[in-house]
Amino acid sequence: MADGTGANGRQLALESGETLARLRVELPGLAGKVDAKQIAVWQEKIRMLVDDLDRIKEKMFLGTRDGAVIAQSALEKVHALEDAVNRGIMGLPANEACWTVAKAMEAMATDFGGLIERTRSQTIP
Repeated sequence: MADGTGANGRQLALESGETLARLRVELPGLAGKVDAKQIAVWQEKIRMLVDDLDRIKEKMFLGTRDGAVIAQSALEKVHALEDAVNRGIMGLPANEACWTVAKAMEAMATDFGGLIERTRSQTIP
């Protein structure tokens, strides 16, 4: 768990980015359960988020306690997405797999996108 130090906030964000990059490659495993067009949309969204992370990873906000807290929340959503994708690939029925991954993707994009936006603005509450 993050203790609010700069290295940990950055590390949490980098771990999120690495996991997302891996998930982007794994998403096609949902073929047959999720429409290929939807998979491509999710892959593009993940690519954009990872690209944004690459541009902001050295920003000071990630080194603050608030940055670490937000990065931890984003990482939790990334792990939830990872779990949803893995469950979908491993055996959830098609409708449930699509719904589960879609909800997890939405939650992850909201939190991870919020981390990126907050870091860009470097607003400290």
